[in-house]
Amino acid sequence: MYFVVLQRGYAAGDMSVVYPVARGSGPLLTVCAAVVLLGERPGALVLLGVAAVAGGVVVIAFSTAEERRSTRVSVGYGFATGITVAAFTLWDAYVMSTRLLPALLYFGARTLTFSVLLLPYVIPRRTQVAQLWCAHRRQLCTVGAVAPITSVLVLYAMTLAPLSVVAPIRELSIVIGGVLAWRRLGEADPIRRLTGTCIVLAGIVTIALAG
Repeated sequence: MYFVVLQRGYAAGDMSVVYPVARGSGPLLTVCAAVVLLGERPGALVLLGVAAVAGGVVVIAFSTAEERRSTRVSVGYGFATGITVAAFTLWDAYVMSTRLLPALLYFGARTLTFSVLLLPYVIPRRTQVAQLWCAHRRQLCTVGAVAPITSVLVLYAMTLAPLSVVAPIRELSIVIGGVLAWRRLGEADPIRRLTGTCIVLAGIVTIALAG
C-alpha cells in the first residue's frame, strides 16, 4: 500500500507537498501509536518535537485559493501514505523487539513478500516495466543497492532505541526531497514549502536530542 499510494500521490500532486506530509505525518502517527499500543512514555522534549513536526506539516499544507484543489489532493495522498508509514513502522518495531529476528533475515523475508504482493499490479504493466528498465537501468540498480542497506540499518536501530525516537529520525530525507522538488522539478512556492520542511526537520532534531 505504501508504494502504490505514494506513487499515485506523486502522479496527482506535488512532491514538495506529498513527500513531506507523508514522511512527517508518519512519525507523528507512529509516536502516538507507540504511546497507546506499546506503552512507551516519551518525555516533554519528544512531545515538543512531535508538535514541531505537526506544525511544519501545517505550513507545507497551507495554500492560496488558486492552488487549493491541487494542494488538497497532495495533502490527502500524503496523509494516506503517512498512515501506511506508521503501520509498517509499528509492525517492524513489533517484529524486531518481540521476535528478536536478525535484521537482515527479516528484511529479506519482507522484501520477498513485497515482491509477491506487487506482482498482480506489475504483470499487467510489464511493457512499462521493460521500458523503464531500458531507460533507467543505472538509476534502478543504484537505488536497488542502496535502499536495502538503509532499511536494514533502521531495523537494527529499532533494537537499540525506542520506536518513538527511531521513527522520526529516519525522516531526514524530507529536506532533501523538498530541495530536489524545487531545484529539479520546479515546483511552486518553494520558500513556504521549504520553510515548513525545515520546521519538520527542527522537530526531528528535537526528538533526536531527547533520545
